[in-house]
Amino acid sequence: MGYMTTIGTFRLVQEPELKELGGGTSVLKLRCAVLNRAKKGEKSTSLFIDVEAWGDLAVNAAPTLSKGQEIMVAGRLQEDEWAGKDGETKRKLKVTASDLGWAASKWPDRDSEQESRGADRQLRETEEAF
Repeated sequence: MGYMTTIGTFRLVQEPELKELGGGTSVLKLRCAVLNRAKKGEKSTSLFIDVEAWGDLAVNAAPTLSKGQEIMVAGRLQEDEWAGKDGETKRKLKVTASDLGWAASKWPDRDSEQESRGADRQLRETEEAF
């Protein structure tokens, strides 16, 4: 069976949590969000997703990350499944990271609508040149 690889830019919405498990294994848990921009006049929505990093990646990344930071994540998209207190099956998607790091942004406030329009225009001009 295969798995789905995903690469994305996320914003940390909680402080990262590094846990030491038995046997010298470490896990870094991240709660992230992605803003799905809407067309003018429509409401934007956010997608929240959990990201886990294991072992050396977890230990090395933990001290460099903090709430509010924009990060790049590459990893495997997975679905967790468990029985809830009500007996119903619960599910959620998460990413198990194979790589992660800071997302460099050209602007201090990447979410600025004006800057985004400028970036879109610049991207179109670059594509047209090729």
